[in-house]
Amino acid sequence: MAAVRFLQWNAHSISNKLEFKQHVSVCNYDVICIQETWLKETKSYNSAGYEMVRHDRPSLEHGGGVATFVR
Repeated sequence: MAAVRFLQWNAHSISNKLEFKQHVSVCNYDVICIQETWLKETKSYNSAGYEMVRHDRPSLEHGGGVATFVR
């Protein structure tokens, strides 16, 4: 049985993190859990090869939000 690879990260805004996408493309994680995404309902975000489930903080508040990516 193969091991499942996880990543947990407090992003402090995922929108401007190019190094995140580069790291994920190299390390081949199965599940990625991100806190502090800072995404709003109107902002789309894609990571190739992953399905994403996210919960954004209401648009009137700054920061927050979580996302889980599953391969």
